[in-house]
Amino acid sequence: MNARRPNPRRHTVWTGFLAASMVACLGPTEPVEILQWQAPLAAAPDAATPITGSIAMVARELETRIGVGIRDAEPGARLGWHVRSGRCSGSGDAVAPTSVFPVIVVLDDGQGRAEAVVRRRLSGNAYAGEVFADPDGSRIVLACANLDRGA
Repeated sequence: MNARRPNPRRHTVWTGFLAASMVACLGPTEPVEILQWQAPLAAAPDAATPITGSIAMVARELETRIGVGIRDAEPGARLGWHVRSGRCSGSGDAVAPTSVFPVIVVLDDGQGRAEAVVRRRLSGNAYAGEVFADPDGSRIVLACANLDRGA
């Protein structure tokens, strides 16, 4: 019988080629800069209840986490909120569907908070965070924050 023996040199060459191919596909990995935005909420001029608070966002490699905290709201209220491109004084597109932003439930002390996760990295320079009178985002804005990157 003429059994064929594996060539150890060929195996070493193949393993080296495979490892080099994987490194070439993956490329060098560098840490992704963490981006941050934050700003105080300013009550809308015509709001019946002058809500205050703040909104902050942190963008990592594959997602952006957004948090809102409010004060001076009516206890028991259920408020909608979102973040959109642009400034409070203008308009812009929401960064995610309404379903991503959970309702803010106001506690007995007039405070409430909520967090959202957008499954992509936001990287713009300016966004507006808005709090609405109704959970469905009825567009009656009670408060707004101009979120500037690095602020």
